[in-house]
Amino acid sequence: MSIDKSPDLIDFIILIFRKLKEVLFSAVKLADYLFKLTVRHYLIVSLIVVFFSVAGFVYVKSYDKIYQTQALLETYTLSSSDIKILVENLNKADRNEYCELLKINELAAQSILRFKCSYLIDENHDNLVDFIDWNDGVKLNKDTSMRRVRNRILIRAWIKNPEKCLNELNQGLRTYLNSNVYTLTVNQLRIENVTDRLYHVNREIAKLDSYQRKEYFDYRSDHNMANKSQLVFATKDDRYRLFHYELLTLIDKKNSLENELNSFKTPVNFVMPFYKPYKPETSSILIFALFILFGIFMGLLMAHFYEIGKKRETIKTF
Repeated sequence: MSIDKSPDLIDFIILIFRKLKEVLFSAVKLADYLFKLTVRHYLIVSLIVVFFSVAGFVYVKSYDKIYQTQALLETYTLSSSDIKILVENLNKADRNEYCELLKINELAAQSILRFKCSYLIDENHDNLVDFIDWNDGVKLNKDTSMRRVRNRILIRAWIKNPEKCLNELNQGLRTYLNSNVYTLTVNQLRIENVTDRLYHVNREIAKLDSYQRKEYFDYRSDHNMANKSQLVFATKDDRYRLFHYELLTLIDKKNSLENELNSFKTPVNFVMPFYKPYKPETSSILIFALFILFGIFMGLLMAHFYEIGKKRETIKTF
């Protein structure tokens, strides 16, 4: 049994004609409105369009001198959110504060425009970056806060004259992040915490080592060497010591804490410094065209308000 689809096709054609009618009607209304404009109205529109065209040209000329560059930071002292706050706070600073905070010269400070941080997202928690959350979850339309890589973050910088400021930018940001009060305070607290844990682990190792010497080394001949809870290691003087698995676990923990303590020597590291600046993706022609279109819109709007004001004056006269 065949199904007749002709009614649906007819409805679709009717819908298309209705839309075309609406578009044509709007075009006719716009044309009628434009024909009713006087020379004075067109003069207002022209002046505003010229103003926005000049503004657009100046902006595009300045925009062509802007470059972007990226850096990847790693930290075991701060979280990626802490880094984001510290870096983007620089956007609120003026040129003099830039010089003071980054310890750079005034020429380099004038070439640095702004910063933006982006989180690295580990979707399935496998310690591999799956994507970069450029817009803090807005573009992806989902919460990414639980899947952020805690100790790494990507920083973008907008700069001018990269040949004059790139080295200063790398060195200045490294100095700023590693020497500000917040970083130093958090880093010191973490060092104290790890040092305290390391002290207790070393004390446990010493106690267990002393205990095993007394119980097993001195009376080694009376002990069953096949016991699975012990391992035998040779020392330099060919003497033997028996290490319990618990002691080996403590030694592993000690090594891990010592490595963690070493990671705090430099609170923030540059995995990839700022390098190879590139032009932004947005086209200069598109920006200039948007300025002109906005100028036309504002011109017509001003002409419309001028006409309304003129009509009100006429009504008051009568």
